[in-house]
Amino acid sequence: MLKRGHTSAYGIGCVIDTETGLVLDLAVLSSYCQACSCAEARCGGQDTAQFQTWLAHHTDCNGTTMAHLDLVAWSTMVSDGDSRTFKRLTEMKVYGDDVKITKEECINHVAKRMGTALRKLATQTKKTGVTLGGHGDGKLTKGTIKQLTIYYNNAIRANHDNLDGMVNAVMASFYHVSFFQKALAVGKQPGDHKTNMTHRLSPEVAAHIKDVYVRLSDHDLLSHCLRSVTQNPNESLHAKIWAKCPPRLAS
Repeated sequence: MLKRGHTSAYGIGCVIDTETGLVLDLAVLSSYCQACSCAEARCGGQDTAQFQTWLAHHTDCNGTTMAHLDLVAWSTMVSDGDSRTFKRLTEMKVYGDDVKITKEECINHVAKRMGTALRKLATQTKKTGVTLGGHGDGKLTKGTIKQLTIYYNNAIRANHDNLDGMVNAVMASFYHVSFFQKALAVGKQPGDHKTNMTHRLSPEVAAHIKDVYVRLSDHDLLSHCLRSVTQNPNESLHAKIWAKCPPRLAS
């Protein structure tokens, strides 16, 4: 029986404080019960009257649902953008109608969206005959995409608690690699763009990726990044836990 992965019969839920990294609460659940499994085989299936009679007196079942963890009530959670856990908790209203659960984005996961979006755009435009990637000057190379992702991450981290500053910094990182206007701003003749900038974008490439920057600098998205929190403590703890568990449990 699998003990790891999305199809595992076992689950561990932990509440970790984002300020201290301390584990505040935890729950270990399983959707599998050895007694139920044996009784089902002995009775000929779950739908038999014999099994239902046995089940009515089975009060110490080890199999519990993983849909809800009976943890301490915390109204703010940090998660990645497509968190099914947050959606499920919101739909279930696990703390009642009066407690609204809010979500903060893990800034590392948000930053990864830049790289993912740029790679996807390069693939899509290539199908239409427009080549944004490659190895030419000003192209959207792997190294450039990596650096743009770092710039995006830095813009978020450097402007925590300042939403407008965060939005402006994200767009500034785009214009930084798109236009070389610093010299003109101080009345000097600009130097060669190729020489002065390691990671730069051609006007054609910049025109195609600007919409990505506009989307990823959206106020609603970045408003969930104002505390610059990450899921690093969570992922580190899970790695420690599962490293001590064998991949499978002998049945």
